[in-house]
Amino acid sequence: MPPGKSKILITGGTGFLGYEITNHLSKKYDIISTSKKKRKNFLNLDYPKKKLKDKVFKRIDTIIHLASLDRDEVNKNFKKAKKINFDLTKELIEFSINNKVKNFIYISSTSVYGENLSLNTSEKTIPKPKDGYSKLKLMCEKLLKKKSNKQKVLILRLSNIFGRPRITTKGYQKLLIPSICLSALKNDKIILKTNGDQYRDFLELNLFIKIITFFLKNINKIDNFSVFNVSSSDSLKIIDIAKKVKAVFDNILNKKVEIVRGKKINEKKFSINNKKMKNFLNLEIKNNFNKTLFDIINFLKQ
Repeated sequence: MPPGKSKILITGGTGFLGYEITNHLSKKYDIISTSKKKRKNFLNLDYPKKKLKDKVFKRIDTIIHLASLDRDEVNKNFKKAKKINFDLTKELIEFSINNKVKNFIYISSTSVYGENLSLNTSEKTIPKPKDGYSKLKLMCEKLLKKKSNKQKVLILRLSNIFGRPRITTKGYQKLLIPSICLSALKNDKIILKTNGDQYRDFLELNLFIKIITFFLKNINKIDNFSVFNVSSSDSLKIIDIAKKVKAVFDNILNKKVEIVRGKKINEKKFSINNKKMKNFLNLEIKNNFNKTLFDIINFLKQ
């Protein structure tokens, strides 16, 4: 390892975000990235079958922890999900502290706000998660807060990250925007499970990569325990996203696509306040939906 080059452990390195973060950061950092399955250039971590070992944490400066089961998997088997989403986090914290890892970056979710989502959902909003996935995220946050006197902890509460990936990773096609695009490609229809009146906040992948890179470079300027909303602060209805995808197909790809709406579900409008992040980063946060949707569709066509 070259002198002065920080060493970073990334868990969940073969997931959508983990793979993109690994690929980008490996240009400037010494990266160890984990995978549940045995893969070339990845550290095999099939927890709880494979337990953590001290040697993994040797000379690690920072952990970026993404490994977890997704919302659907949590709903199917909460007991199994707790072992991976919470117990693994607990062990990672203990091993990292024992091995003097300086920084722990935990990738959480804006879904922890749950019932308290409002038109001004800031980091000061009290979380009140509604489902098992979000509850486990909040449990991990609370555990990290207790341990923050022993290492620097950064919690990033992500909204919905969308963008063209380098490879197809597990779960990518289940994400809302890729699933809508795939539906249009396969069926000439965007088939929604609901009427689309629910609100979601979306943030482009390339913006997220810039954000996490900046946080890493400036982590010494952050308090020992810090929470940041990572969002666009511009919530859109799912039906409006579907219309944007339809417009790309109709106007750019010259393919007529129909939107089929499902059962009626209404949700109150909310906004994920990102002022704290923007002030720290001094970065303009603006999605380019047309270009990014076009890129996603072309990727899914391959």
